Amino acid sequence: MINKKRTRAFLLIEYLLALGLTAFLLGTINIAFKTSLRMNATTEKSEQIEWEQFVNVISAENLALQFMKTQDKIVFFSSLTKQKEYRLVYYNDLVKMTGADGGYLPLLYDVSQFDAVFHDNLLVIDATMQKRKYHCEIVMGKKE
Repeated sequence: MINKKRTRAFLLIEYLLALGLTAFLLGTINIAFKTSLRMNATTEKSEQIEWEQFVNVISAENLALQFMKTQDKIVFFSSLTKQKEYRLVYYNDLVKMTGADGGYLPLLYDVSQFDAVFHDNLLVIDATMQKRKYHCEIVMGKKE
C-alpha cells in the first residue's frame, strides 16, 4: 500500500514537472515569436520613413530638380535653384544622391532592385527593400 502511494506521488511529480517544462518552453517560443514580429514591424516602419525621406529629397522645391537622362543605374538631374547637376546612383544595394562637385548623400539602404523611368514629365521610381516593393511618381520637367 505504501509503495502504491509512493509510485502515485512520484508519477504526479513527474507529470507536474513535465507540464511546467512544457509551459516554460511554450512561453520561450512565444516570446521569441513576438520579438521577431516586433523587429519586422520596426524594420518596415523605418523603411517606410526612409522611402518617404527619399521621395521628399527628389521632389524638394528648394532643389527644383529637372530630369536630364538615365544611363545604366544612374539618373541625371539639373537643379534650377542651385545651378548644379545631381545624380541618383544605385550601386551595391545603396541609392545615393551625388553632386557634380563630389560628395554624396545616402538615401536608401539594402535595395535589391531599383528602376527609374521618365516619360511625359513623370518620373516613376520603383524599388525593392527587404522584399517589400515601393513605388512613387514625381512630376518634374525635363531639361533640354
